[in-house]
Amino acid sequence: MRVVVGLILAVLLAACAPPAGTLFRLTLVDPQGDFPLPIAMGDQTGKVVEIEADPWDTSWELVPSITADAKDPNVLIVRWMGGACDNDASLAFYDAASGPALDLTTHGKIGLGCTAQGIYRGIRITTTEPVAPDSITFTGRS
Repeated sequence: MRVVVGLILAVLLAACAPPAGTLFRLTLVDPQGDFPLPIAMGDQTGKVVEIEADPWDTSWELVPSITADAKDPNVLIVRWMGGACDNDASLAFYDAASGPALDLTTHGKIGLGCTAQGIYRGIRITTTEPVAPDSITFTGRS
């Protein structure tokens, strides 16, 4: 009887556990150290080694994009235009039926006092092996 109860408990705990994977965190800021944006990225592929801020560059496109680093094929660069009212952002990197997928979601601050200002955002994702940016299904939501 104890074995059966133990097995049932183990199955219930496994079903309620968060998805397998690794969670990475960092905070992005602009060059003056303003507009902090906490980032949480969940990796369910097992391929992500680390994430870090991508250096600020105002030549970026306004449309969210993923590119490969020309100097390191194991680095993906994700860039987007955020805003002063962004509270935090989350990314999920996982294997979909069509191949690798990356979802980006930003969450805005509720309330008054935010300026309508665009803020360049970018992160570098280092992987264990090269991942072609054009093979990734990328979705971005605000």
